[in-house]
Amino acid sequence: MLTKLALISLGGGIGSALRFYVGYGVVSILPSQYLHYSFIATFCINMLACFGIGLCVAMIKGQDSLLFVFLTIGLLGGFSTFSTFSLEVLKLLQNHCVLTAMFYVLLSNICGILCVYLGYVFKG
Repeated sequence: MLTKLALISLGGGIGSALRFYVGYGVVSILPSQYLHYSFIATFCINMLACFGIGLCVAMIKGQDSLLFVFLTIGLLGGFSTFSTFSLEVLKLLQNHCVLTAMFYVLLSNICGILCVYLGYVFKG
């Protein structure tokens, strides 16, 4: 149990650092007129996490294995940003950007499911 907890902690730290750098990278390449669309970075991170978890489920036999726990609960758990996604939707709604919020929720869910599927079948 302690080994799993250590791996989850290590993976979570790595995943959180990756989330910071990927988010920063996405925002840094956005044209300046789109910088207020920082939710694009969260969307990209969430889609990568969805793809990654699909790939892990397809490739790693035994969801109790240390590798699976490290990658899914740890790394991808630290990397994924559902709470940030939820906060961004709330902010869009508070700013009366209802259509943008609806589009973001719909696109994130459809693309998220698609990315999990693509990750799952990617093992080829």
